[in-house]
Amino acid sequence: MKAVENIYDEYRHAVSEKRKLSNCYFSSNQLLNWIDSGNVIAYSDSKSLIISVQEVGYRKLYFLAETWECFEKISEIDIGKGEMAFEIISQGELGEYDLSKKIQCKKVIDYIRLRATGRRETKIDLKKIDYCSKEDISRLIVLINSTFDPVGAYLPTNEELLFLIENKAIICHRNTDGEVMGFLIFEDKGKTTYIRMLCIAENSRGKGLGTDLLLSYLNLHKDFKNFTLWCRADNTIAFKLYTQIGGYNCENFHNYVFVL
Repeated sequence: MKAVENIYDEYRHAVSEKRKLSNCYFSSNQLLNWIDSGNVIAYSDSKSLIISVQEVGYRKLYFLAETWECFEKISEIDIGKGEMAFEIISQGELGEYDLSKKIQCKKVIDYIRLRATGRRETKIDLKKIDYCSKEDISRLIVLINSTFDPVGAYLPTNEELLFLIENKAIICHRNTDGEVMGFLIFEDKGKTTYIRMLCIAENSRGKGLGTDLLLSYLNLHKDFKNFTLWCRADNTIAFKLYTQIGGYNCENFHNYVFVL
């Protein structure tokens, strides 16, 4: 495989060939944004294209290929430094897309999509809801880095955190000193709302902060029709919170992250 100089054109060519195998869950505009930021490396041959994109804490790998032979060459090409991961979204069995049977993986992380529909109104005093400010960003970063595995978690950048704060998309709980002890990040589009991240400081867990944040979030979105999020399959506490308290349902829709 050879390094690709014009990544966008090579990608459009691979798409036009309608190659059999792919995990390219992104738009052409998203690829152009990655290229403009200088965070993309790509390699190709006549049958395959491998794209490596820098995310927060790891590199995400995409492929467009005719056969699985390209994975035999992964160790031979320079796709960047640090931890790498392929993501495969699947409903039900992975079948031939089970990359753990084709390449050596350090681990496989399973995220499950949860959804709910209809009006969601709870008995929460909206006056008690607090929003994060830009002065909280350093605290948010500490909590995020001490709680989440960056691979597959879509950790927000500092710029994203500032944008979300400015748009009142991060609600929080504070201690008596005003320090953030738990927060929930959400994103809205139309009448669909998505929980991106719920985080509680380790020394504040088991006190109901997660429940309060989730119910406050639902009350803020009582006029929305669709609620969705991704939850790690092995995070039984979060899964219980979302399904038993939040009323979310499991769809048997998975995002498998194969970590190299």
